[in-house]
Amino acid sequence: MTDHEPQRCRAVKGCLSLTNGTSIAANFYERRLLVHFIQGVLTIDQVCALLDERASCAICPPSIEQSPFAFGQVNATTSSRQDGE
Repeated sequence: MTDHEPQRCRAVKGCLSLTNGTSIAANFYERRLLVHFIQGVLTIDQVCALLDERASCAICPPSIEQSPFAFGQVNATTSSRQDGE
């Protein structure tokens, strides 16, 4: 099986750049899940299931929403992944 990390990284970076600064921009929790997806720790189906589970949760920890990932931090993470190409 080949490593598809560079392709996942490009896809995520494209989506993040399109949504950055909009009302649908990824929050801290969503960005953490995307980093795990890029690394191959989670599949896209697992990411979606975790997001659905969180959306149906009546009480979500406010601390997650209060410290969002800076856009540059995810870019730095994804850029360091691409250096290995």
